[in-house]
Amino acid sequence: SVPAVTFFWAIRTLGGSPVPAVRAGPRDVLINLPSLLTLLGPDGERAWSKKYPFCGGVFQSPIDFHNEILQYDSTLAPLEMGGYNVSSTEQFILTNNGHSVRMNLPPTMHIRNLPSQYTAAQLHLHWGNTNNPEGSEHTVSGRHFAAEVHIVHYNSDKYPDIMTAVDKSDGLAVLAVLIEIGPFNPSYEKIFGHFQDVKFRDQETLVPGFDVQELLPDRLDEYFRYEGSLTTPPCYPSVLWTVFREPIQISQEQLLVLETALYCTQPNDPAPVEMVNNFRRVQEFDERLVSVSFRQGLCHCIGYFVHVRFGLDHSTYPPMAVSFSSPTIAYTDNCMKAGDTEFVFYLIKAKIQTDTRE
Repeated sequence: SVPAVTFFWAIRTLGGSPVPAVRAGPRDVLINLPSLLTLLGPDGERAWSKKYPFCGGVFQSPIDFHNEILQYDSTLAPLEMGGYNVSSTEQFILTNNGHSVRMNLPPTMHIRNLPSQYTAAQLHLHWGNTNNPEGSEHTVSGRHFAAEVHIVHYNSDKYPDIMTAVDKSDGLAVLAVLIEIGPFNPSYEKIFGHFQDVKFRDQETLVPGFDVQELLPDRLDEYFRYEGSLTTPPCYPSVLWTVFREPIQISQEQLLVLETALYCTQPNDPAPVEMVNNFRRVQEFDERLVSVSFRQGLCHCIGYFVHVRFGLDHSTYPPMAVSFSSPTIAYTDNCMKAGDTEFVFYLIKAKIQTDTRE
């Protein structure tokens, strides 16, 4: 069992009285995670289900988003964030919990346009290592991203707190943001810049408040939605996942800080262990469907009907992600941006040219 812990709410007002403590019960696994060393162990993930049976069960996360399981749902609306812009006169608590770096969030933060209203609890990150910088948990058509951030909320319409909600089938809602390499990101630096103060397990520091929505992509209306689980033990199947289609970008230097700055051991440990590879591998999807809020583009539909079998140099058309060696579903995230009409005529022309050569 997970021991009961006491933690102080995420935010403290400068110059004011401390916010009352929030007592967390035995099920507060999101606050008192096993350390990374415990999770990895000699057998790694394979051993989780021995102690945590849900980890070997159904509705597990993360998953790979591939064409065969995606289904457009016109009823999915853009998420609405409330209270995400936190004043700089208030402070978040940033903690190294031995498994990740966690920033607690105030109960004034919430999301709407879900089946219930969900109140924020915390955010944390997952990443790889310098030799294999593919640390996202979710993947898209088999592609890993450099890292992933999770913003965890609980169903406050039905449950009084996160420890009550954590093992309920409708208890949690997590926003997931995929992270790739690009330009320097000043918003993420508001967290990364404090890593030196939480280098070792159980260390914590205060981070001035900022607009947490800055950590999200611009397109809040494009996302993958499915029912899944916590990605760490006890792996309760209690999460309504919203994984944004559009990744955000951080610089190579920022990723290096994420991969090298933290340890899952305490300061006085004679054998310090770097905090790396704190992501769970993709799980089987149990013949479920993932709802998507976006149409995948005309190119996706064409892929069912059009294929070009051989002999075509397709490298000159960067937006396309189509196999020219065998019939396949054509899918590319960029075809809509490149222009559906241009894409269609290119495929038709390619098909005619191939037929002529035959």
